[in-house]
Formats: sequence, structure tokens, C-alpha cells
Amino acid sequence: MLVKIGDIIYDSTKTPIMLILNDKEIEHMQGIESNNYKYCSYPEDSKEEDIVEFMKVDEVDKIGFLQY
Repeated sequence: MLVKIGDIIYDSTKTPIMLILNDKEIEHMQGIESNNYKYCSYPEDSKEEDIVEFMKVDEVDKIGFLQY
């Protein structure tokens, strides 16, 4: 699992990662399609274009979802 926080990407194969989800996030994640491998949680006052830009991660986009 890769997690991006700000400008830093953390890799769970190198450091433990824990996500603590609230009920709304769990509900959102249950509806994610199998070919969609990104989920972003952000402040309500964020601009859509800023979030779209934040979610662009070339390294992840090139490899897709981590393969074990």
C-alpha cells in the first residue's frame, strides 16, 4: 500500500501504515469500482482542481496498484 500525505509518499513495505477510517469514508470506499485504486480524503473547503492535481502521482500511475 502506498499512502500520500502532502508531498510525501509512504510505502507499507518499508514502514507500517495504518488508516483510521470514519463511517463516511468506509461508506465511500465500499462503492469504489475495482479498476479505481485511489481514494482521497480532503477538507470540505478544498478546490476540486487542487484535489485533482494532488491525486496525480506519476509513479503510482505507471505501476498501477502494488503487485505482491
